[in-house]
Amino acid sequence: MSLLGVLACLIALIALIWKTVATPGQAWQVPVLVAMAIVSLVVEWSYRAVTGRSIVLKHL
Repeated sequence: MSLLGVLACLIALIALIWKTVATPGQAWQVPVLVAMAIVSLVVEWSYRAVTGRSIVLKHL
């Protein structure tokens, strides 16, 4: 089920980027979206590094 959720999120993200690029005057928002994703990953990795926690996927 989680794989279906990941797939749905990726499709939604691709649709969002496609729509944003296709709309005149809004293409500048794509780098903002990418920067937000990068900041989110850096915060997550930093938190895990500071606390020593890790993600354990028991079902795999």
